[in-house]
Amino acid sequence: MLKLSGKQRTSTTSFLLAPTEDAVLSGPELGGGTLRFVTFTPDETQDLNTAMQAVLKDGVATIKLPLLKQGSFATALELKLGSAGKLAAKIAGQPVGGHLMVHIDIFLDRGPSFAQR
Repeated sequence: MLKLSGKQRTSTTSFLLAPTEDAVLSGPELGGGTLRFVTFTPDETQDLNTAMQAVLKDGVATIKLPLLKQGSFATALELKLGSAGKLAAKIAGQPVGGHLMVHIDIFLDRGPSFAQR
């Protein structure tokens, strides 16, 4: 079991994302949440921190990731899942042959447990 800053990592995944593809990650390891990843090609004048954003709409968090030609990036995301708790994700990416290699660590906090007695 891996813990980072006292949080237990609940799942991890890596995938290769082509420039015109989007990826959707969902399932019980996300506590009912859905993450959608899309790429954009940054220009020299763009601030990556501003351009790399997440938008929550209809229960799906869409995350824009830069398709870099060199270098790498890392970012973090935290979503409230209503009564299901909260989800934190650490996302890293780097270019590989014109594609984006994405790695995600998921930390799911299901909130207080109210077991029947």
